[in-house]
Amino acid sequence: MDVLTADMRSSSYEAALIRFEARLNSPMLSDVVRGLIGVLRGDDSAVYFQMLSHDFKALELQRLKGQARKIPPKIRVFSFIMLMCFLFTYLVIIALEIMNSFSSMF
Repeated sequence: MDVLTADMRSSSYEAALIRFEARLNSPMLSDVVRGLIGVLRGDDSAVYFQMLSHDFKALELQRLKGQARKIPPKIRVFSFIMLMCFLFTYLVIIALEIMNSFSSMF
């Protein structure tokens, strides 16, 4: 990052961003740099960055789903049992509160 800021101080912002993109060679960074260059040229890139944010979120969700698929089935069973215990606890508390409110009504 220090290289980028030094490069921006010594040359044009656009050229510095292009060199930064070339150094890291990341497709996602390329999209961001493309948007930043558009902003430097005076384009209204609000919609572009909103779409880019949406795409990045979708990619992250796909990555997380891929990781979740790798979880062994045995762990999934225990996770489901834990979820049911939490739900049961909440339902018992709600039922007790309803019973207490009924007793105060009559």
